[in-house]
Amino acid sequence: MNLSTKQNTAYIAFAKLRKVYTHKFAFEVQDWEYQTLTDGDKMGMKDETVSYLIVEAGAHILSTGELLQATKVSGVRGDWVGVDFPLVHETDKPLAFAQVQHRNGTGSAYDTVIVRTEKVLANSCNIKLQTEQFVAAAGGAISEHKVGVISYSPNFV
Repeated sequence: MNLSTKQNTAYIAFAKLRKVYTHKFAFEVQDWEYQTLTDGDKMGMKDETVSYLIVEAGAHILSTGELLQATKVSGVRGDWVGVDFPLVHETDKPLAFAQVQHRNGTGSAYDTVIVRTEKVLANSCNIKLQTEQFVAAAGGAISEHKVGVISYSPNFV
């Protein structure tokens, strides 16, 4: 599962996926805590258009011959974690998308996280969670989350 926003809002917002089941899910458009005013009003929050892609776990060769893969990693925190793709892509650098799929904790600023990716290779990539700078500077720990990873390369066959 991967979500993205159209960015109608005047500042950075991201889609947060939660309550993931086999037949349904919920999401919310969230901003960083520093963008919330003291009275709870949002600074310029507007309706957003959210696009999403749902992929069953495993490797899929599309009718166009392109390879699309999906996997889920549990226990992801703020340290880099290696993710192996089910099949090796023919290209050296496939596209990789990652999305937090489960939220533990109290719903505080410490749970406001995004997924970062690095070192995307034909057979793997690295992921980690990132939170706001002020939370990290205050020593806030990132709780464990499940992360879905989708990799894609055109013209696999």
